[in-house]
Amino acid sequence: MFATVLRQVWQRSEGKCQCTRLDHGHPYVRCNKPLVWDKQDKPHPGGWRVHRRLGYGRNAVTSCEILCWECYQKVTQNL
Repeated sequence: MFATVLRQVWQRSEGKCQCTRLDHGHPYVRCNKPLVWDKQDKPHPGGWRVHRRLGYGRNAVTSCEILCWECYQKVTQNL
């Protein structure tokens, strides 16, 4: 089940970081750093993690976002 959700979230991201947090210093609204599918959970260039956003409902697809490793680290440090 989660593999299907993961694929849908990845497709929505278009293989790029979805972070829109202004305090992360993105030059634009969205990070858009290019990511590599095979580098999930790896702290390497192109590495990424799935992050579950709180307050986005029960739908697993809409409550998840794909974040580059750097943005994921920043988000989890602030928890």
